[in-house]
Amino acid sequence: MSSRVRPVREHVGFARVSLEPDESTTTEVTIPNDALAVTDSRGRTAVEPGAFTLSCDGLSTTVTVKRSDERC
Repeated sequence: MSSRVRPVREHVGFARVSLEPDESTTTEVTIPNDALAVTDSRGRTAVEPGAFTLSCDGLSTTVTVKRSDERC
């Protein structure tokens, strides 16, 4: 649980591609760390431990962030 109130959904990245009719492609979108960060009352930003669900076009995955002193 975040120490700050966060929106239920946030737009954190995108990739623009050009396609012809009936054409498809695969692309990657990099989510920068600061897109997941919160700012505390002193103006410091940090990514807090917890689960983040990333979704696109009906697909989703969950990324778990651990404290920096925890081992993977």
